[in-house]
Amino acid sequence: MGNLAMLTGDRGRIDLGISAHATVEQASVAHRRRRHRTTIYNAIEDELDPVRQDYNEDEENMVLWRMNQEVYKPKFFTKHTWEHIRSIKPKVSWAKGIWFSRNTPKFASNAWVTVLDRLPTGARMQKWNANISADCVLCHQHTETRDHLYFLCPYSKQVWENLALGLIDDAFTTEWDEILALLTSSSWPKLQSYTIEYQFQTTLYHLWRERNTRRHEGSLSTPQKLIRDIDKAMKNRFSSLKRLGDARFEEGLRSWFASRPSN
Repeated sequence: MGNLAMLTGDRGRIDLGISAHATVEQASVAHRRRRHRTTIYNAIEDELDPVRQDYNEDEENMVLWRMNQEVYKPKFFTKHTWEHIRSIKPKVSWAKGIWFSRNTPKFASNAWVTVLDRLPTGARMQKWNANISADCVLCHQHTETRDHLYFLCPYSKQVWENLALGLIDDAFTTEWDEILALLTSSSWPKLQSYTIEYQFQTTLYHLWRERNTRRHEGSLSTPQKLIRDIDKAMKNRFSSLKRLGDARFEEGLRSWFASRPSN
């Protein structure tokens, strides 16, 4: 029937004559039946009667985890606990383009915040403090918004075009919403889909890190330097997947090399 305290509250234990420190065994076997005016108490007494009759003192105790009012499991799962306590909302259309198998957590987390438009861009920070400059530190030509930074800014556009054009060809775009649509498209082969998604997240991460370095430290990297860093990250990722023996990515490194500009 579930947890006694949840069924009856503290008063129920007293009315049933069960000690606050009683074990389950004592409460179910040593308990003497009483008559009650309350229906739930009599129902509990009815449940205890067959327990007493079937009781075997040689049988070992068992620990069960309560999943819900009616389901108990012999194992504990953090996933089930999380599902129980979190506020569940409909899955967003772009979820599979961010949370995919074999992602890099720090890249995926950064991409998630970016898609939600929660990055502290210049435009957002200026709303909090009017004295903060909202200019893009990559191009110094426009206000720094999420959509400008990815990938309307001349600096980031150069980086994105060099890395993505060979992967998506005629579908290439610098418009944020169109890029998200590409990530969730089911028309790509699995390896190509993974490469596009991973390259997208890697590019977001490195561009945001470059932006923060410029804003807070003043040091600069050229677009060519950033392209080389991202290219190296992609090669390292496919090399590590190959060492893990995941057959799905066997051709990953070769595919990445094939997508790169010849020059």
